[in-house]
Amino acid sequence: MSTNNIDEALKQYFSQHLLKEPKDQTFFHSQFNTIVRAIAERIAKYSKAIGEDRDQFEDRLNDAFDVITSIRYATNEDIHINSRLSAEQQARRDKREHKWGEHTIWYHGDPQFAFQEGYQSEYARKVEVDILQGETVKYLLRPWMENEQLEWIMVDALTFVTVTSFGEELKQHARGAGFLGLNFAYFSTKGNIKKMMWKRSQHRLTVQLAKAVIFFGMPIAVGWYFFNKGYQEWMIVGGAAYGALLAFVLLYKILRRVFRGKPKSQFDKYEDYLDLLGEMWVTYDLLQGTVVSPTLLRERLLDAANKGAVWPGAIFSILDHAIQRNPAVWGAWDEARYRERRPVSTCRQP
Repeated sequence: MSTNNIDEALKQYFSQHLLKEPKDQTFFHSQFNTIVRAIAERIAKYSKAIGEDRDQFEDRLNDAFDVITSIRYATNEDIHINSRLSAEQQARRDKREHKWGEHTIWYHGDPQFAFQEGYQSEYARKVEVDILQGETVKYLLRPWMENEQLEWIMVDALTFVTVTSFGEELKQHARGAGFLGLNFAYFSTKGNIKKMMWKRSQHRLTVQLAKAVIFFGMPIAVGWYFFNKGYQEWMIVGGAAYGALLAFVLLYKILRRVFRGKPKSQFDKYEDYLDLLGEMWVTYDLLQGTVVSPTLLRERLLDAANKGAVWPGAIFSILDHAIQRNPAVWGAWDEARYRERRPVSTCRQP
C-alpha cells in the first residue's frame, strides 16, 4: 500500500465532491465542504493506519459521501423549499441566498416562530425523518467517519422537527375544534396563529348572530305578525310561554354546571400540553451555540419525555455516543481542538 496513492486519491476526491465557493464573498463558510473535508481526512488517516490500498480507501470515501449527501437531502431546506414557497417568496430569494443554502446542510431553527407563523412559513422547515434516522444508524456503524458537527446536525434537525410537529398537532386540536376534534381554521390559515384567532373570532360572531336571529329575531318577527293580525291575546300568551321556556333552559344549564361540574372533554389538558411545548422549546435552545453539553441535553430531553414528549430514539443514540467520547463538551469542531501528536494506530477498527 502506498501512502502517496491515498493522498492522490484524496486530492482527486476533493476536486470532484467539494462545492465551488463564491470568490466574491470574503467571509463565506461552506458547512458542507468543511464536513466533507474533515471526514475524508479522517478516513485517510484510518486507511493508512490499517494498511488499506487505494481501492479500499476510495470505497470508504464513497460510502461516507453517500451518508453525508443522504443527510443533506433529509435536512437541506433548499431541496424542499420550492414546493412550499409562493412565487413571490421564491422571487425574493437572490443568488447569494441560494448559494448559502447550497453550502449549508442544516442550521439551528426557531420553533417558536414556526409555531406562530404556521407550517408553510419560512420558519417551518421540512425534514425527512425516516431517511435521517436511517442515516443515523449508518453513521454510528462507521466510527471511521466520526464528525461532531454532523452529529449536531442530525440531533438538532430531529429535535427541531419533533418540537414543531408537536406544536402543529396542538394547533390542529386547539379550542374551538369542530368535527372529529379538528380545528378547521388551522387548515384554512396554514397554521398561522394570528389568522386562526381571527377566524375563530369570525366564527364566534357568526354563531352569536345566528343564535340571536333564531332565539330572538324570529320570535319577535312572529309576534309582530300576529300582533298586526289582531291576535294580541295569543301573542301575549305565546311570548310568555317562550320566555318561560328560555328561563327554564338557562336555569337548567346553571344547575347542571353547579351540581355536575364542567363536563370533561379530550381538550382538558390542552394547557398542560402548551406548557410541555414551552419546555420542549427551552430544551431545543440548548443546542444553540458552538459548544453543547451532551449530558445536560440528554437529561433535559428525558425530563420532557417523562412529561409526555416523544423523541426519536436516534437522538439518544447519537448523544450516548457523544457522551462516551466526552460527557462535558460536544460540538467543538476540528478547528477548535488542540492537535496532539498521536500515533495513527490508535484509529478505531471497523
